[in-house]
Amino acid sequence: MDNVDKILHEYTLLRIKDLEGVLSDDENLWCDDGGYQILGEHFEWIRFSDRRRSTQDRIYDGSAQVFCANARKTKGVVEALNGAIMRMPNISSCYGDESIMVTNDMMKDIGLAPNLGIIASPATIMDLTKHKHEGFTALSFHKVFSVGRVAQRLLQLPASERTIIPIRRGKHDMTLLIHKAVLNKWQAAGIDEIEYDTSDFEVPLKEVLSSGQHYRAAKSLCYNSMDNYQQNREGL
Repeated sequence: MDNVDKILHEYTLLRIKDLEGVLSDDENLWCDDGGYQILGEHFEWIRFSDRRRSTQDRIYDGSAQVFCANARKTKGVVEALNGAIMRMPNISSCYGDESIMVTNDMMKDIGLAPNLGIIASPATIMDLTKHKHEGFTALSFHKVFSVGRVAQRLLQLPASERTIIPIRRGKHDMTLLIHKAVLNKWQAAGIDEIEYDTSDFEVPLKEVLSSGQHYRAAKSLCYNSMDNYQQNREGL
C-alpha cells in the first residue's frame, strides 16, 4: 500500500447536510419560497462586520468573531418560536468554501497541526431573532493540499494532529477529508448534520480527488414545522 492509499484508507469526505427549509405553520406568513419560513441560507454564516459589504472576508485570523446569517430576514420567526431559543446546527457552512462552523464540543475532537494552515476562531452566532449563541468555533482553511502532498508531508504527523484536511479535488475545487476515527465519534454522539453513509459513492475516493469527478452530495434536511425543527424531527 503506497502513501496515497494509506491516507485514503484513514479518511473519508466530510459531507455536511444542508438545511433545505422549515415550512411555516401559517400560510399568511409564507414568503415566495414555496412555503418555507426558514431556508438553508439562514444557516450560512458571515461575520457581522461584513454583512453590508459587497464582498466578505472568508478567511479569519483566530480572533473572536460574531457571525450572522448570510440572508435576508424572514417573517414570523419570533412568533413561531413562541419564546423558545432557536436551535443551532452542530456543524454548518460559512460564506464561501473556505470555512465551516462547529460547536466547541466537536472542536475537542479536532486536532490541527500548524502546517495544515487551518485557523480556529472563537465564534458567537447571532440568529434570525438576534439571540446570540456562544460555544462555537469557525474553522478557516488557508491552504489546500493535493493528495500527493498530503501523502508526502502529513502522513508523518500523528493522526490526532491531522483530523481534518482541506484537499484539492481536480484542478480547482476544494473538499474536506475527515479522519474516520473522528467521524465515528461524531456519529456516536448523535451529530446528525453529517452524512455518514459512504455506500452511495459513485466512484472511488481516489478518483474523486484526482479527476475532480462529482460525488453524490449529502441529503438535505427538511422540517414541516418550526416545532419539528426545534425538536429535530425531520420530514415533510
